[in-house]
Amino acid sequence: MRPNFFAAAIILAVVVAAGVLSDTTASGQVLQGAQSGQNAQGLQGRQGGRGTAVSEPLEDRRPPLFLRETFPMPKKEEIYISQANIADPNLELKLYGQTLPQWQALSHAEARKSGKHGGLEMVWRESPKDDPTFVFFGPCNTPCALALRHKTNFVDLTDLAKIKWRTKQTGYHHLQPIIKTADGRWYIGDYMEGPSTDWLEREFSMIDVRWKEFDEQYVTTKGTGAYVATPDLSKVDELGFASLAAGAVGNGGHGSSSAARVDWIEVYGRPVSR
Repeated sequence: MRPNFFAAAIILAVVVAAGVLSDTTASGQVLQGAQSGQNAQGLQGRQGGRGTAVSEPLEDRRPPLFLRETFPMPKKEEIYISQANIADPNLELKLYGQTLPQWQALSHAEARKSGKHGGLEMVWRESPKDDPTFVFFGPCNTPCALALRHKTNFVDLTDLAKIKWRTKQTGYHHLQPIIKTADGRWYIGDYMEGPSTDWLEREFSMIDVRWKEFDEQYVTTKGTGAYVATPDLSKVDELGFASLAAGAVGNGGHGSSSAARVDWIEVYGRPVSR
């Protein structure tokens, strides 16, 4: 009897161990599958809803140059920016904040005669000798923003879409990207180009940017102030830049004490027909 008892006990232990191992393996497979699904969903969310295959490297689908804007000027002066300062005939200039339509293309001196002025200007100076034409935030008594809208295409800013620009900020100004998606919603990114002594060329990937709701009328954040879920970057209607600080108010918008400046901007993304 005793040998049979031990034999039965051994058989029972083997059966129990096999069942535990089977459950553990199944649980591990389920957990692994769930984690894989979460990783795929996370990547899809950062792509802004495009849902590209996880296995395909992002580097294998780098987007082309969508636009390059240099903001030209015919002569050296200081004027309020207008459509005449947009080199690409396919782009529309959009201004937000203080810049009023009736000031566009007026010189700084002409606008000051009204006793009320302020907003984004174009500047081309005699000195320094290599000074470029640039968008100047100095005369903005309240925050200003500028966006560009392609006449025939949205732009897809998923995958490794990026912005490259040449800028120079003084004071505590920071330049930030702004976008308007196809559903009409505005967002401002957390990438900030800060102060520098000289002009700097920088680039950043849109996939790394976090976004907050943006009030284009007053050029400030809105809503709760918290970061929002990644916007749908597959169709962006307008794209540009903003500074959430006022310009050189203390010295009439002149000088270099407090301002953001943009020489040119490039956007890399895929065109999407409107």
